[in-house]
Amino acid sequence: MHQIVDVYASAENSEISRMLDYRRFAYRRIRVLRPLRMTLHINEETMIRLTEEKAWIKLDLEQQAAWRRAFEAYIGLVLPITWAESFVVETASKDPAIGKVSKTFVKALISSFGVRNPDGEPVVDAEGMTVPDTSLTDYENVPFLEDIRDYFAREVLPHVHDAWIDESYVDKKDKAVGLVGYEINFNRFFYKYEAPPKLEDIDKELKRVEAEIASLLGEVME
Repeated sequence: MHQIVDVYASAENSEISRMLDYRRFAYRRIRVLRPLRMTLHINEETMIRLTEEKAWIKLDLEQQAAWRRAFEAYIGLVLPITWAESFVVETASKDPAIGKVSKTFVKALISSFGVRNPDGEPVVDAEGMTVPDTSLTDYENVPFLEDIRDYFAREVLPHVHDAWIDESYVDKKDKAVGLVGYEINFNRFFYKYEAPPKLEDIDKELKRVEAEIASLLGEVME
C-alpha cells in the first residue's frame, strides 16, 4: 500500500507507472454504414416467403386473393426496390377489396422479394440518398485525440471503399459524431516483448519431460 502511494506521489514514468493525458484512454465509437444493393425478385419461391410474413397473415382471404391477382402480371420479373411502394399505392387505389395498406406491408414485400447482390447498384431513396444495408452496419473505436475522418480514410476505406460514417450517430453530451467511451488497456502501456525460447531449448525441455514420464511409467509397471 505504501509503495502505491509513493509511486502516485512521485508522478513519474517508470516500469510500473505512466503519466498520461486522460484523453488517451478515450475513444469515439463511430457507426460505419454501407449501401444496400438489392433488387426484388418476384417468383413462386419469394411468394411463399411473403405468405409467411405477419403483414400478409393479418389480411383476410379476400384481400390475399386480390394481392395474388395483382402479383400475377409480375411473376418472373426482377424489379428495383422503389417498385414495391409505387405498386402497393397503385394497386390499392384500383382495387377496393384491398383497403388501406400500411408501410408494414411494403416492408414485407421488400423482405420477401428482396435479393442482395454485392455487385449491384446501391439503392437510393426518393430524395436520392443512398439507403444503408442494416446487415452490414459496423462500428469502429477511434482514438479520442485522432480525427475520425483521418482514421476512417486510413483504417476503413482501403477495405470497404463504399462505406461512410453515420453523421447522425452523435454523443449526447458534446454533440460530436461518435459516442465517447473509455478503456484502460494495460498492455498498451506496459507490454514488454519477450523473445520466444529457441527451438533447441524447446527440444531439450521436451526430451526432459519425456524422460520424466518414462521414468514414472516404469515405476508404475514394476
